[in-house]
Amino acid sequence: MSESLNQAEDPKLEWTVHLALEQPAKAAVVIAVAIVAGVVTAAAFSNPLLFFLGFFVIVGSTADFLLPVVQRIDEEGATRKVALSVTRMRWDEVKRVIVGEEGVKLSPLERSSRLSPFRGVYLRFGGQKDAVLQAIEYWRERHAAGLGE
Repeated sequence: MSESLNQAEDPKLEWTVHLALEQPAKAAVVIAVAIVAGVVTAAAFSNPLLFFLGFFVIVGSTADFLLPVVQRIDEEGATRKVALSVTRMRWDEVKRVIVGEEGVKLSPLERSSRLSPFRGVYLRFGGQKDAVLQAIEYWRERHAAGLGE
């Protein structure tokens, strides 16, 4: 699902990135490892119900890859949603924008530190690099202009 960026209106953008669909061979390996982890856990504790524990530990830790990631940029900030996990950052919290090859990281930290990997919102471009960067620039500039009033 995607809305195109329209400069005549406030640029709100929502898109979905599903890496497992883009890389089915890797997805098959992750699912196979999850099944093996479930079998090993069930066997180690002699309890077949614990299969689900081992299985879901792997699935949960790879959810960003296996499940669709819905990302949104709007007047409030940037949001990234994977299953029940929602990460959101308001524009007034964004101190740095770090553009990478596959996505952009919005960070609340003014400088890079040991906490950097654990703070902020990472948005994958999903083939919409220009639109994503334009929307981020638009809302950050608009927010910065609003602070001076």
